[in-house]
Amino acid sequence: MAEIIYYSEGKKVSMADSWFEVATLDHFWVKRRFEILKKLLGQGFRPAGPVAEVGCGHGLVQARFCEVYGVPVDGYELNEFALSQSVAKDQPRYIYDIYERREALKGKYGVMIMFDVIEHIEDEKGFLDAVLFHLAPGGLLAVNVPALQCLFSNYDRAAGHVRRYSLSQLTNLGKTMGLEVKAGSYWGLPLLPLLAIRKFLLSFQSGEKEVINQGFKPPGMLANKLLFSLCALEPIPQRLLGTSAMCVFKKT
Repeated sequence: MAEIIYYSEGKKVSMADSWFEVATLDHFWVKRRFEILKKLLGQGFRPAGPVAEVGCGHGLVQARFCEVYGVPVDGYELNEFALSQSVAKDQPRYIYDIYERREALKGKYGVMIMFDVIEHIEDEKGFLDAVLFHLAPGGLLAVNVPALQCLFSNYDRAAGHVRRYSLSQLTNLGKTMGLEVKAGSYWGLPLLPLLAIRKFLLSFQSGEKEVINQGFKPPGMLANKLLFSLCALEPIPQRLLGTSAMCVFKKT
């Protein structure tokens, strides 16, 4: 496994470490999330320039992106525990605070991925501005977020979420930052009843690890497969409702 490269000091982030223990490459939600990215990027997509992921965690997206598109993904993270658990074997991993805006990284990347990150950030615009410093003109930024504030629950609190988004809020955020919306969609519509039930059940639960386990981990392999099959029935793109929202933006 490639060594971790330190551009910055590791820091405590608003993200539960216990999530990295239950989020795996074969988890139905992790697999479905990447399928949505593929659909929004479109058939025949090939990265133009280097690829990076901000908030790469333990490498779930890095590993799949490299497997599907045949290019390595530079993974940037502040959580040393997450990087130490990476499943992206031999992929570049950096401890890096993007607010530092290293000159050598200015406009380096043709594609940047930021999955389930900005909901943890109070100053979302300031954070996005720092991310965009690293994106080349004409480059693509793929962003995924949890959707629908009405679903905000103890799970979100345990995971370190500040907010959930509507699809229009996400697209408007991108436009505010001067980005062009190339594609966008809600996803996870079949999961809405389950998240409503989760919100109710977890209202009686406390303890970060217990909440994350009960709120995210499927009860077994069969349930995991059934949930993935259920999610696959959803047409994409769709702008009705969903438990998550994803957009692909272009830096103009």
